[in-house]
Amino acid sequence: ILGNFWIPILGGYRGLLGIPRPAPISIPGLGKLEFESEVTYYYIVLLVVIITILVLYRLERSRFGLVFNAIRDADILAESVGINLMKYKLLCFVVGGFFAGVAGSLFAHYQRIITPYDFDVHSGILMIIYVVVGGMTTVFGPMIGTTILRLLGHPLRQFGMYETMLLGILLILILLFLPGGLISIPERIT
Repeated sequence: ILGNFWIPILGGYRGLLGIPRPAPISIPGLGKLEFESEVTYYYIVLLVVIITILVLYRLERSRFGLVFNAIRDADILAESVGINLMKYKLLCFVVGGFFAGVAGSLFAHYQRIITPYDFDVHSGILMIIYVVVGGMTTVFGPMIGTTILRLLGHPLRQFGMYETMLLGILLILILLFLPGGLISIPERIT
């Protein structure tokens, strides 16, 4: 769709080219923050990740988190006790969309080019595998899954087109033997 429609606006298959670097930010007492080096981007992304983790961790521990867990576990039961499913599912979608937008903005300004190939089906499937392997029930599970599978990606790359199949086999094994993901290993040990 992005490749064939709105070509004057979105650039078609060439994508959006020449995305500018963010304007410098003046921080009182610290000076001016320029976005010319990868080190600056690293620290900005690290700061955004820490803030995101804190917000999501706090959200998970709040009343909203309890409602989200109830909807995840048994949505019909949650609705029967008075939880407005549409309201909370929409809120969950908005929160997820907000953080995806922040990440996409950081990605776009770092790469300075966005094409439809950056967001293909393969990338979406890999993200789902990262989340399931790490564990879907906590904030830290997807981070663990992503870190471990990205580290495994380099040795698996030697298998070429079988890399995705091996990740699929790993996903099936995790679902069979660790349904809670890698984050549940300490709990299983105890």
